[in-house]
Amino acid sequence: MPERRDRVPRGRGDRACRSRRRARGTRAVDTVATTGVCEVFPGAINSVPSRARLDVDVRIIDLARRDSSARAPSRARSDEAAGRRGVTVRLEPINADPPASCAQTIVGAITAACEARGLSHRPMISRAYHDSLFMSGLRRLE
Repeated sequence: MPERRDRVPRGRGDRACRSRRRARGTRAVDTVATTGVCEVFPGAINSVPSRARLDVDVRIIDLARRDSSARAPSRARSDEAAGRRGVTVRLEPINADPPASCAQTIVGAITAACEARGLSHRPMISRAYHDSLFMSGLRRLE
């Protein structure tokens, strides 16, 4: 049926994998991309899909790199795919919050406590989007 205009682009799984590959391709250890939502409406096995939603979470601690890598390739590829399929694609950022850093006084206190007890430790980036990021909006993490 060539006149059909299914709203689910072929290769939805490929799109999710491309996002992940593009994040890995930056060769930056702080870059991750996760596809957490893929919905097709109306969600019935015998219905032509009217729309689809794919949510991709891109996290990079360098804001300039995040903004350039997360948006430009997606827009161009989405427009090309939409034109080929005769459908509309909308890219919509949900959040674009800056990363939050923990104050050196806190990091130093944790480091000293670990060393005093002979515990191993290492600094690391938490990419979890909760707790410290939301609290940093209320008060500097000092």
